[in-house]
Amino acid sequence: MIKTPLFKLFALLIIPYSLYPSVFGNTAQILHLFAKTLNETKQNHPSQQEKYWSNQIEAIRFDFAQSNGKIGNIPMTRIANHYSLGGSWTFLLMRLIENFKPKVCLEIGTCIGISAAYIGGALTINGKGQLVTLENINYCAQVARDVFERLELDNTTVLLHKNMPYLVKQAAQNLEPIDFVFEDHFHSKAAVIRNMNLILPHCGSQTILLLDDIARNGSMHAAWQQIKQHPRVKISLAIAYGVPYPLDVLGRNIKGMPRFGICIIDDRIQGKSHSFIDLALCDEIIVKDNKVIGITK
Repeated sequence: MIKTPLFKLFALLIIPYSLYPSVFGNTAQILHLFAKTLNETKQNHPSQQEKYWSNQIEAIRFDFAQSNGKIGNIPMTRIANHYSLGGSWTFLLMRLIENFKPKVCLEIGTCIGISAAYIGGALTINGKGQLVTLENINYCAQVARDVFERLELDNTTVLLHKNMPYLVKQAAQNLEPIDFVFEDHFHSKAAVIRNMNLILPHCGSQTILLLDDIARNGSMHAAWQQIKQHPRVKISLAIAYGVPYPLDVLGRNIKGMPRFGICIIDDRIQGKSHSFIDLALCDEIIVKDNKVIGITK
């Protein structure tokens, strides 16, 4: 289990970044950054550096998928191919990090380290930034550490404690101010809202909050609805990619259900902007009337 001195030690490593919290810009600048990120995801033209990281990480995923291992009763093949982030969502995650350039990043729910590896790779491309990823299952944490070591990601650290709320609280306090949060742990409204309440007091002047699986079940749908209405959340986007994922809140398997929910927490921006984008149903993403929208040509 993690003890406080380790948090303090890691906080010392973060200090050079914490002294200069990220500022992403005013409302217009942030919306245009989101539009840029989504257009780049649609165009799917990775840079040579992105190809390098993707090839390295996907080789590790392939090894997991070919193994006979299990975590609990769940085969590693299923964890690698279905439970871990994949496809265009990994490219979108990387481009979010590359375009917004956060310095202090926190992931809640490491699993086997695939999404954390993509974040760490993007931070490496940026040439700055650190990621702390939190896990409450010992075997998962050890697997993730092995992944980060294999990839030589010295900007990514996994912290372990069986009590996730305690771990989130301690990490948030010691990493303040946090620029980027990826919430991908226990998919329930209670857990997501609890974690957000623990993190909010320790966010930077502007913070990106990214939630995975916002349409996974009714509880996650309710969590997303509550979060985007929070007074500190000024910009929010629900992102779909035109595939049945997985069921909507009524149990219907339909296209266009969002997977990612992206928020900007900012006390200075006035008003709110909420958008829903299905990247498969538009040709281009633009900013219009203080919103990010998809258009067809």
